[in-house]
This record gives sequence, C-alpha cells and structure tokens, in this order.
Amino acid sequence: MTQINLNLNMEQIQDIISNSGANSLAKQMLTTIFNQLMEKERDDYIQVDTYSREEHRNSSRNGYYER
Repeated sequence: MTQINLNLNMEQIQDIISNSGANSLAKQMLTTIFNQLMEKERDDYIQVDTYSREEHRNSSRNGYYER
C-alpha cells in the first residue's frame, strides 16, 4: 500500500480555501477532506477509534463542535 506523508500548515490551508476562486461546493468538499485527514491523524496518534475506551491510549480527545 502506498503511503503519503504531508506536512501542512493549518493557516496556509485556511487561506487557500478562503481565498480560492472556487465555488461554495468545492470549498465544502476541501474542508470535509481536510477534516477527515485530521481526524485520521488524530486516531493514529491516540491509537484508538472514536468512542472507544482503551487502556493503551496515548492521549485523550475533547471532541469538537460546529462554529
């Protein structure tokens, strides 16, 4: 399986999305994709799935809400 390693600055991502000439659908799609990537990275770091209670977890998650 091919693995991609990306180093992205959150401020740069937000600037790209907000300043792009793309329509609202494209912006929503980009936002959804980046949110899913960040959630995957978080799950990989913590080493447990969402709503899972495990003893070997590396950290905890506080969740998030729509702004």
